[in-house]
Amino acid sequence: MEKITVKEILDATKGKLLEGSKSAFFSNICTDTRNIKNGDLFIALQGKNFDGHDFINEAVKSGVAGIIVQSTGYRVQREKKIAIIKVKNTLRALGDIGNFYRKKFKIKTIAITGSNGKTTTKEMLSNILEQKYSVLKNKGNFNNQIGIPFTLFQLSKKYRFAVLELGTNYPGEIKRLSEIVMPDFGIFTNVGLSHTKGLGDLSGVAKEKISLFLGLNSGGTAVYNSDDKKINEFLKKNLSRLKKNKLKMLTYSIVNKGGFFASDIRNLKEKGISFVLNKEKKRITVHLALPGIHNVYNALAAASCASIAARMSFVEIKKGLEKTIASPMRSEIIKIGKSILINDAYNANPNSLEKALLMMKNWDSENKSSFKKILVLGDMLELGKFGKKSHKDAGLACNKCGIDILATYGSLAELAAKEFKKNGGKTFIFEDKDKLKKFVERALKGKNLILVKGSRSMKMEETIKGI
Repeated sequence: MEKITVKEILDATKGKLLEGSKSAFFSNICTDTRNIKNGDLFIALQGKNFDGHDFINEAVKSGVAGIIVQSTGYRVQREKKIAIIKVKNTLRALGDIGNFYRKKFKIKTIAITGSNGKTTTKEMLSNILEQKYSVLKNKGNFNNQIGIPFTLFQLSKKYRFAVLELGTNYPGEIKRLSEIVMPDFGIFTNVGLSHTKGLGDLSGVAKEKISLFLGLNSGGTAVYNSDDKKINEFLKKNLSRLKKNKLKMLTYSIVNKGGFFASDIRNLKEKGISFVLNKEKKRITVHLALPGIHNVYNALAAASCASIAARMSFVEIKKGLEKTIASPMRSEIIKIGKSILINDAYNANPNSLEKALLMMKNWDSENKSSFKKILVLGDMLELGKFGKKSHKDAGLACNKCGIDILATYGSLAELAAKEFKKNGGKTFIFEDKDKLKKFVERALKGKNLILVKGSRSMKMEETIKGI
């Protein structure tokens, strides 16, 4: 990052300088003492299971030139003078500095939220834009109040766009992230049961996600899936607030045929899916290397935004979309012998599982599948009061989508297996992940279509590691 002075940090955070000079500066910010470099600014974050204030002396010994604290109940032993800044809340201060740094650059920012498809949409959109521009995007799970500021710290004058996915698991987080990012464009992919432990219910999820549009810069553009009933419902409720901010609205769909829309969708099995991209009288055929109709929606979101944000042509949009490959553990297709393994183990919620099951159901164009279909399912977590019911519903969905075998790991996933078995399905319930891995290894020796899915903390990718 470009250097930032103590005075600029004080202006950004409204903090108080306890020691040091306002003219001192830093070229790097750190919150983890394991990654500190000489001259860094160390921010002492506090979390449920850690307190950065406990590592202040370690940070000083590592050569930091400054620290930001929210508590003065510590002792600093040092040989050289460093800047010490006190703020009310160090996490908020990190975001404030990220916002200050973002405003240093003339850049268009695009924020993406929704229950599913954020990462894939981000990758698709970046691939389209990168044909003409330098694009900054967040990596991995850098989509929260820590990851977003650190992504913004990578900005430099070479970048023309920042494409950022925003995650949330409690009310107000998207609003705060929008304050930090100040997006010019916002993409809202869909609403589904995700993080309902913190967000309450489907309405709570929609209310939290829609705050992205309410946080767009004046005159910004809101891009959304007009086939999603919950999005439409909440947009109508907030229409007056959106109009006040002079937002432009851009839709994409498959069913409603508004804005950008897809037609002539063809399942290409392990080769992905194809569709015709339409906008008014323009049409072009796109072949995605990713399976499932849900990825057509992701492609439509990326195409819509690229068209309005950078005036990318249909040919450029097609090229960028077709360049996109599966991110690790997200609809990743692996052919092993006569079997096909779909590694979708990065995360899971009822909405994403439903889409994955539909993908398996529609894998073959014939009525009778040539593959035996096997779902390897781990617990879907953070669903609060919807946890048990969602897993029972998942079992029923497996019956309806023609799953032949359901193998589960975890107490909640076991509920899905019991429901599936009750309705005639064949199940294997595992309490040992190594035994589940051996089951998968045996299954891969036949002609099977195997989907692996579960919440991030279940680490379901371990069931296929090394295969």
